[in-house]
Amino acid sequence: MTTIETIENLPAEIIARTLEYCSALDVLSFSSASRCCNSLAHSVRGVMYKLDKIPPPAFASAWRTSFKLILDLGGMSDIRDVSAFAGFFHLDLRSTGVIDVSALGGVLYIDLSDTDVKDVSALGGARYLNLSRTGVEDVSFLGGVKILKLSSTKIKDVSALGDVHILDLSNTKVSDVSALGDVRDLDLSGTDVTDVSALGGARSLNLGSTDVINVSALGNVHTLVLRCTGVTDASALGGVHRL
Repeated sequence: MTTIETIENLPAEIIARTLEYCSALDVLSFSSASRCCNSLAHSVRGVMYKLDKIPPPAFASAWRTSFKLILDLGGMSDIRDVSAFAGFFHLDLRSTGVIDVSALGGVLYIDLSDTDVKDVSALGGARYLNLSRTGVEDVSFLGGVKILKLSSTKIKDVSALGDVHILDLSNTKVSDVSALGDVRDLDLSGTDVTDVSALGGARSLNLGSTDVINVSALGNVHTLVLRCTGVTDASALGGVHRL
């Protein structure tokens, strides 16, 4: 695997020459590009245009067709337009300025944490989706996502998420989890949940800092976190491996 870990300390001509091999890379990281290129780092396309070393149309084609590529733009607050990155397999856009993700419907792994993204209706085909600390409220389109992180969002209705395998709802206002009985790994810490009778099939369940009292249905859960809860009777938890 060939990786550009950072371009922070590279001169512009070396960056340009390295980027000529973009279509053959497995991992392409521009996390430090904002420090290196400063105002040029509005987007990867912008960086390449400004360097005048690479024909941008060729790269636009390359990153739209090379689904193996991993692009890390985390922390680049100037990044807003991501429509050119739809061909990547893995996009790390955490802490960027992105808002519109409608063009990213074909990306399988997307990290949008700590952004102002609200509309994620186009991302239902993703396998991994991190929307923690975003403006997302409607997740009815995300039932097909396998790993979904929604920590510290404004969501309340999770009835469509019953087929998600790993689900992080920590620090949300979620209270009704009756539809989540088939979720394997579930983080409900800091939520408004009180009734967990439907969650007996979970493999891992975090109920820390909730008002849950009755855990009689959770005897077959493998890993159960109950710190800072109202649970006083744990007699039904004999089958729990880690408590």
